[in-house]
Amino acid sequence: MLMNSSDRKRAAASEVLQKIRTKETISLLLDAYQKSPKQSAGVIATLGRIPEINDYVSTTDDLYSYLEPFQILLSKENWLADESMRDGINFLLKQNIY
Repeated sequence: MLMNSSDRKRAAASEVLQKIRTKETISLLLDAYQKSPKQSAGVIATLGRIPEINDYVSTTDDLYSYLEPFQILLSKENWLADESMRDGINFLLKQNIY
């Protein structure tokens, strides 16, 4: 579903799979990438949003270079993405500053 579906279906599947993130799910995603790396944008996006992916992919692996940008955006690394900061940022974005 992450590789040969509509954008809408791929986005939904990616969201669900990155929330499940069991060892089995991660293994299946890694297998899907290995079988067809050039058609794996959805798989890469899903794996990249899994905080524990560094436990499964070596920094010397080619896949790591694709996952690293996603990892930077995770809450752990990006303080602006933290749940406690979102309300404040959303409040600021709604203000009309003249």
